[in-house]
Amino acid sequence: MRLPVELLLEIFRHVADYEAGSHSLVACSHVCRQWRAITTTSPLLWARAVNLTDDSEEWVAMMILRSAPHLLDICWNYTFNCAEIIHGSTVYRRDVLTAANNISLAFATPHRVRSINLHLPLERMTEIVARIPRFMPNLATLVLAGYGSSEWLATSIIPLLELRAPALRHLRIENFGLSWSLFHPEGFRNLRSFTLCHLPADCRLSLHDLMACLVGMPLLQVLVVRQALQQSVCPSSASRISFSYLHTIILEATAMHAVFVLESLSTPRLRLLEVHSGYT
Repeated sequence: MRLPVELLLEIFRHVADYEAGSHSLVACSHVCRQWRAITTTSPLLWARAVNLTDDSEEWVAMMILRSAPHLLDICWNYTFNCAEIIHGSTVYRRDVLTAANNISLAFATPHRVRSINLHLPLERMTEIVARIPRFMPNLATLVLAGYGSSEWLATSIIPLLELRAPALRHLRIENFGLSWSLFHPEGFRNLRSFTLCHLPADCRLSLHDLMACLVGMPLLQVLVVRQALQQSVCPSSASRISFSYLHTIILEATAMHAVFVLESLSTPRLRLLEVHSGYT
């Protein structure tokens, strides 16, 4: 007795979600003619199974092709790959290069990228950010979380991210510096969540830059700014920006800067407000 196609698809979805999902799907496709027909005609399965950081470039290229036209999620958490730190192995360094090249393969079809979630050392982050395409029409989430010594970033070139992403909903930049001048206003229009945390001193926003960004975010719901503002004098005045949907504000800044930001925002639906003004 054959299992219903709907039940097999549900089983294959769980298979695809495992760490070695794409390899397991290939194994399933070799079981019988029915299973092969189901797996090879269900590109969403392959989109769920794409593993950009562990598989070879040839394998990833095949997975990206099989998953078309579905959207891809790019995720690389460097902290899971500890071999380089512990052993300094050349094998691991080759794997890191493979992961970076696999991400570039995904960037080659920018209209298919739905999310970018990177947790990388600062030097590796700079390299990957430089590869991000300028126009990503379906990008909904962008998370760039760097870690490591800020001394390295101070001696490096600040990367430019000339990004237009009209579908962007969630933007988080943490411990990583960017040139903000090239962010296209269209990229903020549909933003729901905007988070800036612990930016390097020479990459922090002035109050004027922050307000200029917020003006282009009419649908914003969550604003988090932690140690991301320049230690500068507050402007004498600013026009108030009205937010119809903003319900959460978390600020970690000097008291003077926090007061200026709050007085510049009109938030009738605000439900949560946290202000930390203890740092200098």
